Amino acid sequence: MRIHRIYCKSVSETNNVFDLDQSQSIHMTRVLRLKIDEEVDVFDGEGSSAICRISAISRNTITLERISSVESSNIEAEKIICIIPFIKKDNFHFMLQKLTEIGVSHLILYRPDLIDQSIARKDILKLAEKAEEVVISACKQCGSNFLPKMSISENLSAALSNLDVAG
Repeated sequence: MRIHRIYCKSVSETNNVFDLDQSQSIHMTRVLRLKIDEEVDVFDGEGSSAICRISAISRNTITLERISSVESSNIEAEKIICIIPFIKKDNFHFMLQKLTEIGVSHLILYRPDLIDQSIARKDILKLAEKAEEVVISACKQCGSNFLPKMSISENLSAALSNLDVAG
């Protein structure tokens, strides 16, 4: 049977027992329908992962117990940095998924000067939060233990100046 992958920063800490955040907990209980004593592969987005067992389930949280040692992956020697404009939602999410799957190490997001009106009215921080969820989901699917770093710039010239800082 396939073991499910879950994102949680706490997996690499010293405690063997930790709680998942609300969104990951709800995904595990309502979408994956996992039960107590089932095992999951938990990664922290910084290269570490471990096998954990579900020890308790409450309404909005799941408590996990680490049953294997924490394994660390080596970070890629080459860094791939992408500058991406905020575009329409479906295209933007698809682009983030594919860039994450190929191993991009840093994503610089910016608001373009000529922007679609459906995007211009939206809060950039909320778009960035959703982008982080999409990246986490892509890492779960492709098996990567590394989340790309994300930064937000106001425009393209600011994004290009951030390129020197990111590299």
